[in-house]
Amino acid sequence: MIIEEPRYWLAIIPFSIFVYIFYRLLKKIFSETPGQDSVHLVTKIALSVIFIGLILIGIRGRLEEKSPIRVGTAYFSNNAFLNQLGLNPNFTFLRSYLDSRKEENKAINLMENARAVAIVQNQLNIKSPDPDFPLLRKIVPDSANASHPNVVVVIMESMSAAKLDRHGNGNHLTPFLDSISKRGYYIENAYTSGIHTFNGIFSALKDNGYSTIYFATHDGQFDNVEGFLKANDCDTVIAKPDYPASKIKTTLGVPDDFMFEFSIPIIH
Repeated sequence: MIIEEPRYWLAIIPFSIFVYIFYRLLKKIFSETPGQDSVHLVTKIALSVIFIGLILIGIRGRLEEKSPIRVGTAYFSNNAFLNQLGLNPNFTFLRSYLDSRKEENKAINLMENARAVAIVQNQLNIKSPDPDFPLLRKIVPDSANASHPNVVVVIMESMSAAKLDRHGNGNHLTPFLDSISKRGYYIENAYTSGIHTFNGIFSALKDNGYSTIYFATHDGQFDNVEGFLKANDCDTVIAKPDYPASKIKTTLGVPDDFMFEFSIPIIH
């Protein structure tokens, strides 16, 4: 399949020539020189260490501490076709194979899919489901001129309702969240789609004229956050490269308070 595609030879031939020249140069460097055995050995070790280091960096794909190279690293826009042009087919093939071998990615068959969908449709009162999106519920506003208030979704590690005053916690752990919950709309019967932060990231508001922006304190490729959001039509992702270098303290990026201060003039 590879050798039958003529365009591939435009890359195979130059690469083969480069490998041959590289081999000849290394052979010349490592050729035996009488009286310089110790120097020759030191040169071998030094070059080996350098090339092994370069190979390991190449395997990881990037120098960022928080995340190695991922599929989402190539995503720079909301256009799926343009994003995928930069992906190496060998990389995506191996990545797909390795991901398929992970136990957590195995399908969980607690019941038949059709029965599970039917139960959810009944509980959500979906009378006429869309065949392509069986759990889709269309929400029609009461007025065509309904206001569009700003919506800010805060995703927090290890946060639970049990830490709020309104749920009986008297330690005043979350004074600002308690204040917001008393002044705005508070929904008690809300459930997450998973147990990890990345499970709660996806939220689409653009259908009603909204634009979307996501703020992360750290490297945007951690957990493939930036790639996932770009692939799902998020307009803008603000991550580690967008903050002043002096404010980046650890691999977790900037502190939370600075992220919020940085975000205010952008979303204002």
